[in-house]
Amino acid sequence: MKTIFKNDPANGGAIAKQFDKPAILNRYRTVFHNYRADGIIDMDRRLKEKGEFTACKLEDILAFAPEPGSLPPVRSSNYMMVLITSGKGEKIIGARSYDLCRHALYFIPKRMVHSSRTWSTDTTGYIINFNADFFDQRNFPADQIFGRKLFKGLQTPCLHLDEQAGPFVQQLFERIIEEFNCDDIAQNELLPLKVLELLIACERAFQKAGLTCDEVVRHPVIEKFNELVEMHFAEIRNVQWYADQLCVHPNHLNYLLKKYSAVNAKESINNRIVLEAKSLLALSGLMVKDVAHRVGFDDPNNFSTFFQKNTGCSPASFRSTDVQQQANEQLAAS
Repeated sequence: MKTIFKNDPANGGAIAKQFDKPAILNRYRTVFHNYRADGIIDMDRRLKEKGEFTACKLEDILAFAPEPGSLPPVRSSNYMMVLITSGKGEKIIGARSYDLCRHALYFIPKRMVHSSRTWSTDTTGYIINFNADFFDQRNFPADQIFGRKLFKGLQTPCLHLDEQAGPFVQQLFERIIEEFNCDDIAQNELLPLKVLELLIACERAFQKAGLTCDEVVRHPVIEKFNELVEMHFAEIRNVQWYADQLCVHPNHLNYLLKKYSAVNAKESINNRIVLEAKSLLALSGLMVKDVAHRVGFDDPNNFSTFFQKNTGCSPASFRSTDVQQQANEQLAAS
């Protein structure tokens, strides 16, 4: 496996930096082992070299897991597509669990928390990671990629392909891996085309299964607001600050949000804080006071009051089995 970083203009757009497979896998292993105490590992922060595109075999990653067949909760600004070709295991996306086996396909949006556990020793498959830079730097129009329904939200991120679609999608993954390992300068042109072909095939599969959401019209101000909230929700909850960054009046920001997402700016920020708190409570062993600190509350009592007001239950109750079984469904749909 190698990792593509920024293009090198002096080399005709060829790949500027590459690492051998053992070094990359060892780096992942180091991050998994050293930062498990984070609760949820932010790969953007912890992985020293973060590529715009990676492609590898699932079994290579599982071989370096801190515990056999299990990977800790992580998040990244990269999108991830995974196909299981043999074996079985449990994938947790958000806080919802999925039992996966051969021909299971799953798509993980950027910044979505996910983890794996109890994968069998015979598990094999393919993993592809990419971000917007991968396409931008190759002059691919963003709307051709990120305007697709696959990126607009899926009713469920996992799908078991039938015996016809499974081998076809597997072949697409294999072609991408093959092209990724090719040191030809034409790779910069062919690789994004092959990834686009895979995206289209996967979108068709999800759509055929009735798992894509209706088309959602987005406003550029809302898109930027959501990006800002994602970056700053734990430190900044002031609506005026977000409006200033967007060069709009808070009232206009609220109007746009109500029009396109049915919630105002304050509710959007609070919803993101609650989502993060739920993820930490469900997936990490952090104490409630530590969860409070992670989402921007110095006083755990204030956090508990906030959480109770926005969810109808206390953080401790959320962690209890009966309540969490119901809340996991809400979290997965958020």
